[in-house]
Amino acid sequence: VHEDRQQLCTILHLLCKIANNHNRTADFYKKIEKILQIVRNDIKNYLTNTEIFDIFKGNKRLLLFLFKEGILKMDEYITRIMTSKKYRDYFYPEYFFPEIKPFLTELAIFVISKKIPEDFEEKRLIGENENYICELIRKDDIEEFITYVNKMNYPLKSEIEQSIFETNPFLLKQKENHLIEYASFFGSIQIFKYLFLNDAQPSD
Repeated sequence: VHEDRQQLCTILHLLCKIANNHNRTADFYKKIEKILQIVRNDIKNYLTNTEIFDIFKGNKRLLLFLFKEGILKMDEYITRIMTSKKYRDYFYPEYFFPEIKPFLTELAIFVISKKIPEDFEEKRLIGENENYICELIRKDDIEEFITYVNKMNYPLKSEIEQSIFETNPFLLKQKENHLIEYASFFGSIQIFKYLFLNDAQPSD
């Protein structure tokens, strides 16, 4: 890999596919990032900035790592891609606001900055929907989930509110994710059973 550009590209594409489709355990991204650290010099030596972006553009979380490590540099081309309609739908301008800010108009900066919370950096590093009910589902915390939905009178057929911090490609593409679908995706068995028994399936 260190001496073969083609093999390096194959490995990087494979890593991106794994990152996009594999179940995310607590240390999942740390393992991916460790591999990228091993080949970081090869990436910079063999690939152009545009080529690096084109390989990883479908994974917000890995792109963030590459930016922070200086392996990838923000430029006008990447900014133009990230602000196109497709990527706006996936909240790329908000998620990468610190990186693209120097390339934006004053109006765009004003509009996006309104969506940026104080704990922005912490949340984007986590890379998951920050809504409390989503956190409960991911943890499969059935007791707190039941308490919360009853207290808030939360409709069980509700759709998950979209988040600028979501980085999972599947969830971003789905657009409409109901509570029961979100629970199914994360393997939250207890909450899934509760939602199923309480007729939380979305109507056709």
